[in-house]
Amino acid sequence: MKILLPRILIVLLLSISLHACADRKKAEPEIYLIPTGYEDSFFVVFDVSTGGKPDHEGKSRVYTIPVNGILETQFPFNDGRLVSTDIKFFFLNKNGSRIPITNRWLGSLPDTPENRADSKTYIFSGGVGTLGLGMSNSKNKCTISFSYYIVSTKSRVLKGLNKLKLSDYYSKHPYPCSRKQSGAN
Repeated sequence: MKILLPRILIVLLLSISLHACADRKKAEPEIYLIPTGYEDSFFVVFDVSTGGKPDHEGKSRVYTIPVNGILETQFPFNDGRLVSTDIKFFFLNKNGSRIPITNRWLGSLPDTPENRADSKTYIFSGGVGTLGLGMSNSKNKCTISFSYYIVSTKSRVLKGLNKLKLSDYYSKHPYPCSRKQSGAN
């Protein structure tokens, strides 16, 4: 009985964990269209009432990144389970043709001579986050949700040349807060 009880508990916990993962909502697939030649971080800021209207291609959300690297969209945050094969990245030429970006880097990047010499363009795993804006002024405070990635070479990433920051952008541009969030009537 002493040996059987821990095994039963382990099986029970594994079953609960697998069930929880299976029930998690699936997010919509995503397509990112990035201006040809762009190399830096890029951001998608969600739930911006004045942002770009939601665009779909089949079942996939389409995010067309502007040359400044910050897309404000009316899409809500893409909540749910999303596997890397459901996310596609392309360079978008001025004539509208797409060039797939197939190199992905999903982990840490060791500083090695080989990585510094690699001139291929990669999509580096980014993340999601929130940013509190206008927090020193209680009349105009809000929180925005965003996702981000980096499109660059390994060498540029290792040299720290990807400098675009969302907080810097919003220190010079109007906050994309809804009237409800900003405390306005």
